Parts: sequence; structure tokens; C-alpha cells
Amino acid sequence: MSVSIKQNFLLSFFSNVDFDSTKSTIKYFGIIFLACILEVFLLVILLPPVLETNDDVMLNSIVSGALNNSPSEFILFSNIFIGRILKSFYTVLPTVNWYFWYLEIALFLGYFAIQYSFFRLKRQMWVKIINHFLILTLLAHTFLILQFTRVSCFVYRWFHAHCFL
Repeated sequence: MSVSIKQNFLLSFFSNVDFDSTKSTIKYFGIIFLACILEVFLLVILLPPVLETNDDVMLNSIVSGALNNSPSEFILFSNIFIGRILKSFYTVLPTVNWYFWYLEIALFLGYFAIQYSFFRLKRQMWVKIINHFLILTLLAHTFLILQFTRVSCFVYRWFHAHCFL
């Protein structure tokens, strides 16, 4: 008896999610992925992003080696493995701002996961398109004025969306 209650609860929870065939899921995945890449690319090219707080500038200085002339993996508020990856990138190619790209890529993954999750809801296509542009409008500020705290929020949403949807 309790098993059927649990199954009914799970089915009611996922009743708004569109579980189409694998072929259409891959097609929509690709379309949304390419649309998100194009949108973020245009945002970054047309309106150059900046770091919002001094904390992010300091973290960038620590990991890039601007403070002590050698890259360091001991950046604050991040996992040591991310710091080691960034340190190795700065060691190989120090002219690229890898901390900036780390934030942009993490934010993009969260943005894509949110867009894809909303696109999978059972709605009419015009509603999905309006939702897509509404989310883009709401998150454009985050792509252009980067802050570690907001980026970590979207990484959490990316993890949540991929684990539970």
C-alpha cells in the first residue's frame, strides 16, 4: 500500500516533465545547448564582463600568481582541486585569465541546465520560447558582472537539475 502511495507521489511530481523519446530529447538538448552558447557568446563579445567585488579580483590575483609571481592553488572559497587545475592552466599559459573562464564556464553550465529543465516542461512551444528569453534577460547581468557567490548558486542549480530531473 505504501509503495503505491510513493509511486503516485513521484508520478504527480514529474507529471509536468516531458519524457519524450531519446531521439527528441537529444535533439532538444542540442538545440538548447547551441542557443545558450550563442547567447552567452554574444553577451560576452558585445558587452565585456567584469568582476564585481574586490574579493573576486583578489582570488584571481592569488590563483594567477599576480601577488607572489607564481600561481597558487590555495584560492579561498573553492575546492583545492579547482585551484590545482587553475594553477596548472596558469603555469602552462599564463596570459589567459583562467579564473574568469572558470567562472564563465561554471555559470554557463548552470544556465544551460536551468534552460533545459524549463524546456522539458510540458508547455506550448511559444511559452517555452518566452520562458527561455525571460531567463536569459534575468541572468544577463550575472554573465556580465561576475561574482563567485552567484556563480556558485548556479553551479548548485546545475548539479540539482542534473541529479533530480
